[in-house]
Amino acid sequence: MPVPQDHRGIKGDECQCGRRASIRHCPSCGSSRIHALKAEYEPVEGHTTNKGEPLYRKLQEFKCISCAHIFEESDREFCEAPPVSKVLAQQKVKAIREASKTGEYLNSQDQKLASAISELLPTETSQASPTELRELNATELKNTWFALRRAWVDMSIEAKTKHTTCPTLLDFLKEKLPLCMNQEQTELVLKWQAEEIRDSNG
Repeated sequence: MPVPQDHRGIKGDECQCGRRASIRHCPSCGSSRIHALKAEYEPVEGHTTNKGEPLYRKLQEFKCISCAHIFEESDREFCEAPPVSKVLAQQKVKAIREASKTGEYLNSQDQKLASAISELLPTETSQASPTELRELNATELKNTWFALRRAWVDMSIEAKTKHTTCPTLLDFLKEKLPLCMNQEQTELVLKWQAEEIRDSNG
């Protein structure tokens, strides 16, 4: 779903996902359709008031109406919502690739994306003929397509376990493919997926 123009970040008010930081949004899907849950209070370990009583902090949670993700305000510091621009999307891909190479922690979805991206990267093909290069590119595209589908299956299983919503496979691919493919490659893979869905439906 397109991000409203007035929700896009401006200088001095920009979340790392490209949306306005001052407009509270879901750190998972980016939607601003959220509501506050009942606030709870928890003791702050090792801290007391001047009277020696336990010190409590307010724990305010929010729930996204779009994807049912529950988060605290502090979670927005590490917002993982889909980037709102192609430039940010490319930056995210670069960051994921570098994190994967250096062994930094990646959540399960980013790890799957990193694997899909690595499968797309060209191998040593300096001695390959033009025909072999075209065949290799097709193989790389299919490997990436399959890797992203595996990531979607894992995500859908997790969503069922947590009783949350999950995008359709086609919507998931439309969001993720442009992160590691150009427009022509993206359209080709989406065509393959649409044909497979049509065939499976008879």
